[in-house]
Amino acid sequence: MKFKLFHENETSKERVKEFLDRTKDENPLHNEENRILPGMYVLHLLTPYISKPITGLDIIFEKFSLFPATLETQIEYLEDRTNFEIVNERDRAKYSCTIFHQNSSRISNSKKLDAIFKIPGAVQRKVQGTDLFPKGTIGIYNRQSISFNGHNSHEMGELTFENIQKNGKRGLNINLSYNSEGKIIAEGTTFATVIDERVIYRAIKESQKKGFW
Repeated sequence: MKFKLFHENETSKERVKEFLDRTKDENPLHNEENRILPGMYVLHLLTPYISKPITGLDIIFEKFSLFPATLETQIEYLEDRTNFEIVNERDRAKYSCTIFHQNSSRISNSKKLDAIFKIPGAVQRKVQGTDLFPKGTIGIYNRQSISFNGHNSHEMGELTFENIQKNGKRGLNINLSYNSEGKIIAEGTTFATVIDERVIYRAIKESQKKGFW
């Protein structure tokens, strides 16, 4: 087991904004006023600690954290996977991530991770304003799973949304894939919750008051 502490300067508003601009994520929850730390930014921080080829990923976001934040991280290296447990004690937030290493492909880890980082912004642009995601609501990203196939492609290709369906009253399950040269390079599912924006903004303000922001 390995331990890593990410300090507030590593989750500063400048670094988070740079990441959001690069990944084209325009979710207002992550702007300078609301300051919810993007889950994919947490995954971005873990990048230097992923030492083997990535063949799959499952990341779960439990309760939001405000940035800047201090993140306590436990890293467990196993033969076929790497487990990460990330906690922000101040906001009682937790992120759990498992990276699988079961085969290899020609696509680099950096290209795979860049493709994963861009999913939240693409999902929002796809569903925002539809019947599934009406005006006055906002999406909370709960979980992302994805697996990479062993095709001999060098590129991730194009992101395609295969199926979008409701899960209960407020949940959304979004099946997606990356395709290149007629082959499915990766397949995954985004799990999100659609909430009245007044509810989430009220919760953010309460958290900010407790933290004396």
